[in-house]
Amino acid sequence: MVEEQVPRSSEEPRHCPACGSRVAAMATTCLMCGADLTEEESTAEEKEEPQARRELPGWARALIVVALALLILSAVSFGLYTLMTAEPKPKDVPPTSTSTSRPPASTPT
Repeated sequence: MVEEQVPRSSEEPRHCPACGSRVAAMATTCLMCGADLTEEESTAEEKEEPQARRELPGWARALIVVALALLILSAVSFGLYTLMTAEPKPKDVPPTSTSTSRPPASTPT
């Protein structure tokens, strides 16, 4: 019987920062203690590329939301205003033939 040996990766195994148990390379939570392992990965990424992604402060987000809401509200109100003040178009009515009724012919007496 021939035994096959699986080559081991050159990376060091990951360990949970909370309990110290070994975890899988792609794990997001520790199976032993349930600790979140994604924070560890994000700090490693931040060390590699500092200031790669910057988030807007809360007041800037609020300002953008308010500006978009005002823009949508003004567009809707302008549309309603133009619909309400528009002159109605006359309908194309085909000309009708007018028949005039004649009084009955009087017979001479």
